Amino acid sequence: LATGQEHKRAHHLWHGLGLKDHFREIYYSARLRELKSDRAFYDKINAALGIGADDRPLFFDDSPSVVACAREAGWDASLFDTVDDVRGHPRLRGLL
Repeated sequence: LATGQEHKRAHHLWHGLGLKDHFREIYYSARLRELKSDRAFYDKINAALGIGADDRPLFFDDSPSVVACAREAGWDASLFDTVDDVRGHPRLRGLL
């Protein structure tokens, strides 16, 4: 899970909302000391996870500039406006 949060909010998402039960790890802006709108955010996650050129992490965001930045880092990034954007993604169709 990659998000542009500060420590307290990330802790709430991970523990309070239980996202820890659905993801292996959370990477967030305050922890990485990078903004989600900066390429370094994605590069640090790629390095931490050993993501190579053939790997394409799936990522959704509501900001076109953030989606573009994630794509530059090799991620399969899509613009998110509604839940149907997630449900209709080719990699998720039939899973949700």
